[in-house]
Amino acid sequence: MNKQKRVLLVDDEVPVREALARLLTVENYAVISAANGGQARRAASENPADIALLDVNLQEENGWELAQDLLAMHPALPIVMITAQPDQSLHPLAPNVGAVMLKPLELDLLLGKIAQLVSRSAETQPLELPLKRTNYFVYNCEGREKHHEVF
Repeated sequence: MNKQKRVLLVDDEVPVREALARLLTVENYAVISAANGGQARRAASENPADIALLDVNLQEENGWELAQDLLAMHPALPIVMITAQPDQSLHPLAPNVGAVMLKPLELDLLLGKIAQLVSRSAETQPLELPLKRTNYFVYNCEGREKHHEVF
């Protein structure tokens, strides 16, 4: 029997959060929604997720900082960052950030990346720190993938 995978979804924009939650639920994910970092931290401590989908520009804090806090609690947690600002794709990444995706999101690409990262995390152990090089992918709204390496 396949266990339903849990997605921690953090976005302070209610329409975005609700639309993504509906989409993920239809795709058979259990969604844990949070509007801010405080709610996300509480949810992660009470009910660990299999993957986190984080908005970079939360009203009260930076999504990159939230990613680091979540990884401190759950080092193997794969993360997808979403943002409306293309310059965020150049931000130094936290470990386990598998993609930075630009809004408006290409939903098929998002679902594919989530599935890929969830299956990969089930097969691997947490990344060892410090990382010498991090590979990640940035997706634009046309679905074009760009590979980046951060040293």
